[in-house]
Amino acid sequence: MITSYWATYSVVSGDLAKFIRNPGPMVRGAIGRVVPRELYKVFFKPERRFLTRGFMLRKLKHPPPPYIIPPPRALASSIVEIGVKIYGRIGIDTRLASLILRGLEKAEFPDNLKLRLEEMYMSNELTNERRALKEGEKPITVSIEDIEAWSREAAASNIEGIKLVFLTPFKLLRDGKPVGVEELRPSDIFTHIIRRTFLLEYLYNGRILSWTKPSYVQEFKEWADENIVLEKKLRGSNVKVKGSGGFLEGVVIVNIVGRGKLYEVLKHLKIGEMIGIGKNTTYGYGQYKIAIS
Repeated sequence: MITSYWATYSVVSGDLAKFIRNPGPMVRGAIGRVVPRELYKVFFKPERRFLTRGFMLRKLKHPPPPYIIPPPRALASSIVEIGVKIYGRIGIDTRLASLILRGLEKAEFPDNLKLRLEEMYMSNELTNERRALKEGEKPITVSIEDIEAWSREAAASNIEGIKLVFLTPFKLLRDGKPVGVEELRPSDIFTHIIRRTFLLEYLYNGRILSWTKPSYVQEFKEWADENIVLEKKLRGSNVKVKGSGGFLEGVVIVNIVGRGKLYEVLKHLKIGEMIGIGKNTTYGYGQYKIAIS
């Protein structure tokens, strides 16, 4: 399950426009400074020994954290919304989300940017339901089953095109190397989404979904490369994380031959929209929105 928490802040001082250009790393750093010590190694920088007995993930050196940083939204020249999504059971504790969002008010951002908390709320990204965040109250959650239901309904409608509008740069790897614009294949996108879903669901919800097993993944990868054509309106990005580049930015249009697996395509892409795709999602990268026409 995924829980989305947001807060609205007014700008007390500093340059909001400069912050918005690449906010993910700054928000991540601020979160790291307010997370309780007892949760640091299971939430902010999780270590495998604290999450699982390791019988399935012996080669996993760095488990993905359960939080996702969606792109902050500038509502006005001095008003900004900043959010955090939390995957799994740990996300239903509204006290943790409240602690993080309140902590951003006290954060020391570059260029003397200071924020004042105005409002905190929870949201459902499938239905756009929104409710004020109150500590101890049951949160709004979105489960994999909710996303599957959304995908079935969407697949039953007349869909002509699916567009992935990347809100932040993304970086996909194949055989350990960044995938460039020309080399990008449908299977690259779906492999990263399904693998990330498997890890988050296994580590933080304690279950394995049937469509994250290797046999399904291999079959779907082959089908995707044979039946999906990508129209890539992409370019290289100058973003680097710890000196490493290879990021892309722009738009990808997904054109499917036939409708046989439309539901599955929509399901995977919608989950990717919710959890991010590729490397460095904890820095706010790999975030996109689906536009269906």
